[in-house]
Amino acid sequence: MGENADRFLAAFNSIEKALKDQLNMHRHFSFSRMIDGAKKKHPLIAKYEMDLKKFAELRNVIVHEQTAPDFVIAEPHREVVQMIEKVHRELISPEMVIPKYKRQVKTFNIDDPLETVLGTIERHAYTQFPIYENGKFKCLLTNYGITAWLAHHRDQFAFEVDKVKLSDVIIYEKHMNNVKFVCVNKSIYDVKELFLHHIDKKVTRLEAVLITENGNPNDPLLGIVTPFDAIRIP
Repeated sequence: MGENADRFLAAFNSIEKALKDQLNMHRHFSFSRMIDGAKKKHPLIAKYEMDLKKFAELRNVIVHEQTAPDFVIAEPHREVVQMIEKVHRELISPEMVIPKYKRQVKTFNIDDPLETVLGTIERHAYTQFPIYENGKFKCLLTNYGITAWLAHHRDQFAFEVDKVKLSDVIIYEKHMNNVKFVCVNKSIYDVKELFLHHIDKKVTRLEAVLITENGNPNDPLLGIVTPFDAIRIP
């Protein structure tokens, strides 16, 4: 058997074993059936569904139509081997949200003046602002909420932003379910899936995914994933 076939089968067998372990399958199921079962829970399986099923067809040709120990009827092309090894790496060792999105996240207290947020926008151009009350997560204020507050007060020719509290502004945030929390052992593909399907489930836009050690909203923030980050996940 050629080197390409050996590498292809090694990657395929490892993927098949990983699927069985993840799905806790003790009986024999066809590879295609495992893919159909796994794609509902695992975004990477859904992403590579058709590729994986084609790999299964090629594997069957290599294994079941082998006419001699050292001869295979179909020797995989190098590009196919490279592709299945790429899929294998992503499935077995996907890139995790930490350290990928590990960063210092600027947070605010509900009693902070609006001026502090506006200053942060001016300096860093941030658009998401986690708000806390007594050390517990309250909500995610966004530029949309701030704009709604400004629009509501447009008839006031002058107001002192240092006297306006964030508690007065957050009530103008239209959707309070605009944020999700995840733990550090989630992959970047899990997070991408949250962004893709949040609007289907919540009828609103997901503005950020915040990362804590165990996904607890009240634990220290370790990182943030924004919609801009999500669209760059392959």
